[in-house]
Amino acid sequence: CKRLSLEVELATDGKETLEMIDSFTDRHRTSVCKCQNYKFIIVDYEMPEFTGPEVCQRLQKKENFNAVLAGYTAYTSPEELNSFRESGVEIILEKPVTFPAFAQFIEK
Repeated sequence: CKRLSLEVELATDGKETLEMIDSFTDRHRTSVCKCQNYKFIIVDYEMPEFTGPEVCQRLQKKENFNAVLAGYTAYTSPEELNSFRESGVEIILEKPVTFPAFAQFIEK
């Protein structure tokens, strides 16, 4: 992501994704939602703990959530793609994603 000048944070599963966003603490030691700090979040469809659509549904319910959600998947059946779309995903990146496709997503 250096070529695109991006700062990246990685989570190993759906639970960690939600914890990363929830665990931000401001200077007054008050727990706040970190979702305002992300321009976009890319979520894999199949992760341990929570699926991508489950993570996206939970993120959409957070106060002040305004990041663009992108789904990342090898699944291309209509049911699976609809599951992602219904969870609030705006863009679906199909595996394997190429650099030009990823760069185009970032530019949007």
